[in-house]
Amino acid sequence: MTVTTTINASLSVQSTVNKSQSVGDPTAGNITLPLSITGLSQTWNPGTTINGLDAWSGVVTLVAGTATIDLTSLTQLGLSTAVNMTGYKLRFIQWFAPAANVANVKIAPGASNGYAPVGVVDTIAPGDPGVKPTLSSTAVGASSKNITITGTGTDSIQLLLVFGN
Repeated sequence: MTVTTTINASLSVQSTVNKSQSVGDPTAGNITLPLSITGLSQTWNPGTTINGLDAWSGVVTLVAGTATIDLTSLTQLGLSTAVNMTGYKLRFIQWFAPAANVANVKIAPGASNGYAPVGVVDTIAPGDPGVKPTLSSTAVGASSKNITITGTGTDSIQLLLVFGN
C-alpha cells in the first residue's frame, strides 16, 4: 500500500508599521500592509523530504549608497549564527523605507550571483511601505543568492523576506 498526502495552504500576513510623524510628513500613524498568498501546495510520498516556510526580517543600512544581501548568509540582531535559505524559494518581499531617507531606494538582483526572482523594485520613496509577491520557482543557491539595495549614502530599508518550498 502507498499513501500520498497533499496539503494545500494559503498564507495571510498583516504587518503594521508605526510611522512617526516628521517635519513635512503629515502621514503619521499606523500603516497596515495586508498580503495573501494562495496556491502553496506540497505532496508527500514515502521518502519525501518535508520542507517548510521560513522568514527573515531586518533593517539594511546602505554603505556609500549600496548594500548586498546574501540569502545564504542572512544575519540579524540577536542571532548568533547566520540563516541560510539555500533550497528555499522567495515567496514575497515586504519593505518600509524610513521617512529620514534622502532619496529613493531600489531593490534588484545582485550584480554577482543575482537572485533574479526578486525582480526590480525601484522608486521606493522615503516613508513608503510596499509588498511584492514573487512565487518564484527558482531556489536560492550558490549561483542565485544575492539581492542588491541601492540608494544614497547611508539610507536604510526595513525588509521582510518570506521563503517556502
